[in-house]
Amino acid sequence: EYMGTSLERRRHPRVPSSRMATTPVVVALVDFTVRGSEIFVKNYYDVLNGAKSELPSFYGENSMVVWNGMRVEAPQLEVFFSKLPPAKFKTRLVDCQPVTYVKPGSDGQSALCNILVNVIGTTEYFGSQQMTSFMQTFVLAQDESKPCSSFYIASDCFREISRDV
Repeated sequence: EYMGTSLERRRHPRVPSSRMATTPVVVALVDFTVRGSEIFVKNYYDVLNGAKSELPSFYGENSMVVWNGMRVEAPQLEVFFSKLPPAKFKTRLVDCQPVTYVKPGSDGQSALCNILVNVIGTTEYFGSQQMTSFMQTFVLAQDESKPCSSFYIASDCFREISRDV
């Protein structure tokens, strides 16, 4: 159910119901994406709030990071995170979706799955009474060099969106 109303009754009126059908594969993919995103968000923000020196392990060697408009190269992440002011990051809303693709040069029969994760939250800087809202978008990519279901942050864009909550 969605917002107290059966999803069956909430179909978009212009989309035929046959196009809205979900297969067991799609249901499993969405379930995998949601569970993976929940685990990732909990782990990432626990580390961001406690052991920032461990954050670079979430990223790949070619990951792209943009923090409040400033690009940070993957080799500089440890120094960058160590210089962030002490703060408590709290997540308020999390949304995710699978991003499937077929690897170029493959047989085209098996798809890989990345995960797009959007987070909205607040930051409370220590020594300040003021909270700042933020939005952070991640693309989690499958790490093909590791066992199935291993992901790393391929892209991370953090943006403070307001100074008052």
